[in-house]
Amino acid sequence: MKIPTIAEPLALARMYASASLNFTFSYKGWEEQDREDAQYKRILTGQLGQNFLASFCQLNNIPFQIDNSHYSKSDDFDIIIKGYKFDVKTSNTNLPCQVNAALKNKDIDAFYFFNTDKNYTYIEPLGFISKAKYFNKSNFVSNGEKIPNTNFVQRFENGSYFLNPNELSERGLFPLINMVSKAVA
Repeated sequence: MKIPTIAEPLALARMYASASLNFTFSYKGWEEQDREDAQYKRILTGQLGQNFLASFCQLNNIPFQIDNSHYSKSDDFDIIIKGYKFDVKTSNTNLPCQVNAALKNKDIDAFYFFNTDKNYTYIEPLGFISKAKYFNKSNFVSNGEKIPNTNFVQRFENGSYFLNPNELSERGLFPLINMVSKAVA
């Protein structure tokens, strides 16, 4: 279900993206003249999902804690919900459930996936899955290989994992209210 973007999470995402731009790892694959703009949009896209999820939890009285690490430092997690550490992944491409291989060793419990468009007019909660289930179900694509069912080539040096959104343990937002422990277990 696509939900119109709420102004506050988007404004906060823009501020975070601007502040953290010079401290965020620069991925290869963009033309030099487009790199800063592409990097800003990548940070903005990711932060939008995190902010939206925090807003949803707050509005529904779901206990949560956001990662408060400084924007110049790498975070340990994005949000803790009911005691579970989530890494939130938001995409504005046709690759909605992509995870960089470097996150395989990150100390988190689960991934939460969102999709949006390139103008950030909506946010679509796709769902969540435990980290272990994600890596058991997903397909690995090495740097330089074509990503299956797309025209894209993998650009992350250490590769990425891809999962069809239909394979997420819980779909949408509302399972968070009662079913976090089931999906993460």
